[in-house]
Amino acid sequence: SPVAVFNDAKIDNALNGVTASIFGASGQSCIAGSRLYLQKEIYDEFLEKISVKAKNIVIGQPMNESTQMGPLATQQQIKNCSAFSV
Repeated sequence: SPVAVFNDAKIDNALNGVTASIFGASGQSCIAGSRLYLQKEIYDEFLEKISVKAKNIVIGQPMNESTQMGPLATQQQIKNCSAFSV
């Protein structure tokens, strides 16, 4: 499920959409944005910003109000999400 962001995108809106696409349902949806394509002109800026957003996601108990993402299904999925960090 590729996600493409072009250089004329509103970066903050695109960041929110990409974050929801990749991490919604703990990233375990069959339509999760599993690949991210960026135009060269925005690549560095976007990658830096999405990395910060990903590193700051609070993983925890689903009923806890501070939790932003519930638990992951497997250890491999945890490794996959950790690999996203740059």
